[in-house]
Formats: sequence, structure tokens, C-alpha cells
Amino acid sequence: MAVRVGVVGLGIGKRHVQEYAALEGVQVVAVADTDLQRAKQVSTRYGSRAYEDGVAMMDRESLDAVSVCTPPRWHRDLTLAAASRGIHVLCEKPMAPTIAECDEMIDACGQA
Repeated sequence: MAVRVGVVGLGIGKRHVQEYAALEGVQVVAVADTDLQRAKQVSTRYGSRAYEDGVAMMDRESLDAVSVCTPPRWHRDLTLAAASRGIHVLCEKPMAPTIAECDEMIDACGQA
């Protein structure tokens, strides 16, 4: 059974998609980017579904893990959304703009 992964943010996230696609036992199920055209280009190349909204992607797809590759100001909300859905999170750095947000993210993932 493959690990089902989604990637949110396709700047550096394109590299995440590329690396996941090269791993045996990992399936890139979906990608999301506020630039839907970019998401569609990446999804076509890797046989996944494209979304304009990362939370919508998490709601509609059965994911085991998500890479959060957006600007840091959005990391907290996306990480909390993933944790509340039981999805494992790999978050790009910097983790969040404040230590308080980092602590909240760590706590949410730990509880999930």
C-alpha cells in the first residue's frame, strides 16, 4: 500500500513532488497552489489532482501526509488543518513567523 501524499505550494513544493514521485511506495495524490494553472501543470506531469486551495485538497483527498511549502505566514493554518484531519505534516522552513505559532503547530501535531 502506497503512502498517499499531497503538496501545498508549488514553488519549492515542486521539488517535494519530484522527490516523492521518485520514492518507491509513495504516491503523489494531489497538489495545491493559489496559481491553479501551476497546480494543473504539475498535476498533469505527475498524474495527480490539482487544487487552488490546500484545505480543500485535504478535505477531498484521502492523504497520509502533506508537505506544506507555502510562505511561512500560512504554515500554521495549513498545519492545523492537516493535524485536525489526522494527516502527517512536513513543513518547510522557517516553520512559522512566531515561536507561539510554532508551539501551536507542534502541539496540534503531537495531539493528532
